[in-house]
Amino acid sequence: MHILIAYLLNIIDLLLTRFFISKGCVELNPLMKWAIDHNCDWFVKVVVAGMAFFVLYWYRDVKFTRIAGWAVFGLYAILTVWTITQFIIYLIYK
Repeated sequence: MHILIAYLLNIIDLLLTRFFISKGCVELNPLMKWAIDHNCDWFVKVVVAGMAFFVLYWYRDVKFTRIAGWAVFGLYAILTVWTITQFIIYLIYK
Protein backbone atom coordinates (compact mmCIF):
# COMPACT_ATOMS: atom_id res chain seq x y z
CA MET A 1 0.00 0.00 0.00
CA HIS A 2 2.83 2.41 0.81
CA ILE A 3 4.19 2.00 -2.74
CA LEU A 4 0.85 3.06 -4.23
CA ILE A 5 0.75 6.06 -1.88
CA ALA A 6 4.31 6.96 -2.91
CA TYR A 7 3.25 6.84 -6.58
CA LEU A 8 0.31 9.15 -5.84
CA LEU A 9 2.68 11.51 -4.01
CA ASN A 10 4.83 11.43 -7.15
CA ILE A 11 1.84 12.64 -9.20
CA ILE A 12 1.04 15.35 -6.63
CA ASP A 13 4.66 16.48 -6.88
CA LEU A 14 4.32 16.71 -10.65
CA LEU A 15 1.12 18.77 -10.45
CA LEU A 16 2.49 21.17 -7.84
CA THR A 17 5.77 21.52 -9.73
CA ARG A 18 3.87 22.43 -12.91
CA PHE A 19 1.86 24.96 -10.91
CA PHE A 20 4.97 26.61 -9.48
CA ILE A 21 6.65 26.70 -12.88
CA SER A 22 3.58 28.43 -14.33
CA LYS A 23 4.07 31.08 -11.63
CA GLY A 24 7.71 31.69 -12.60
CA CYS A 25 9.61 29.26 -10.40
CA VAL A 26 12.34 27.02 -11.79
CA GLU A 27 12.96 23.30 -11.40
CA LEU A 28 16.20 22.56 -9.52
CA ASN A 29 16.37 18.86 -10.38
CA PRO A 30 18.46 18.73 -13.61
CA LEU A 31 16.73 15.60 -14.93
CA MET A 32 13.26 17.02 -14.42
CA LYS A 33 14.36 20.43 -15.72
CA TRP A 34 15.44 18.72 -18.95
CA ALA A 35 12.13 16.79 -19.07
CA ILE A 36 10.11 19.98 -18.52
CA ASP A 37 12.13 21.88 -21.14
CA HIS A 38 11.41 19.07 -23.63
CA ASN A 39 7.77 18.79 -22.55
CA CYS A 40 8.09 15.16 -21.47
CA ASP A 41 7.83 15.60 -17.71
CA TRP A 42 4.46 13.83 -17.67
CA PHE A 43 6.04 10.85 -19.41
CA VAL A 44 8.97 10.73 -16.98
CA LYS A 45 6.86 11.08 -13.83
CA VAL A 46 3.87 8.96 -14.86
CA VAL A 47 5.32 6.25 -17.10
CA VAL A 48 8.99 5.88 -16.16
CA ALA A 49 8.44 6.40 -12.44
CA GLY A 50 5.30 4.26 -12.73
CA MET A 51 7.38 1.37 -14.06
CA ALA A 52 9.84 1.79 -11.20
CA PHE A 53 7.00 1.77 -8.67
CA PHE A 54 5.57 -1.31 -10.39
CA VAL A 55 8.90 -3.12 -9.97
CA LEU A 56 8.95 -2.16 -6.29
CA TYR A 57 5.42 -3.47 -5.93
CA TRP A 58 6.01 -6.65 -7.91
CA TYR A 59 9.04 -7.61 -5.82
CA ARG A 60 7.65 -6.28 -2.54
CA ASP A 61 8.37 -9.59 -0.77
CA VAL A 62 12.12 -9.32 -1.44
CA LYS A 63 13.89 -7.71 1.52
CA PHE A 64 15.88 -5.19 -0.57
CA THR A 65 12.85 -3.92 -2.51
CA ARG A 66 10.78 -3.82 0.68
CA ILE A 67 13.39 -1.52 2.23
CA ALA A 68 13.70 0.46 -1.01
CA GLY A 69 9.91 0.84 -1.17
CA TRP A 70 9.79 2.29 2.33
CA ALA A 71 12.73 4.58 1.54
CA VAL A 72 11.01 5.88 -1.61
CA PHE A 73 7.80 6.37 0.34
CA GLY A 74 9.64 8.34 3.04
CA LEU A 75 11.43 10.53 0.51
CA TYR A 76 8.25 11.32 -1.41
CA ALA A 77 6.39 12.01 1.84
CA ILE A 78 9.05 14.54 2.86
CA LEU A 79 9.12 16.08 -0.62
CA THR A 80 5.33 16.36 -0.74
CA VAL A 81 5.11 17.95 2.71
CA TRP A 82 7.76 20.47 1.65
CA THR A 83 6.00 21.25 -1.63
CA ILE A 84 2.56 21.58 -0.02
CA THR A 85 4.08 23.87 2.61
CA GLN A 86 5.48 26.06 -0.17
CA PHE A 87 2.06 26.02 -1.87
CA ILE A 88 0.34 27.16 1.34
CA ILE A 89 2.92 29.92 1.80
CA TYR A 90 2.29 31.00 -1.79
CA LEU A 91 -1.47 31.12 -1.19
CA ILE A 92 -1.03 33.19 1.97
CA TYR A 93 1.38 35.75 0.49
CA LYS A 94 0.35 35.90 -3.18
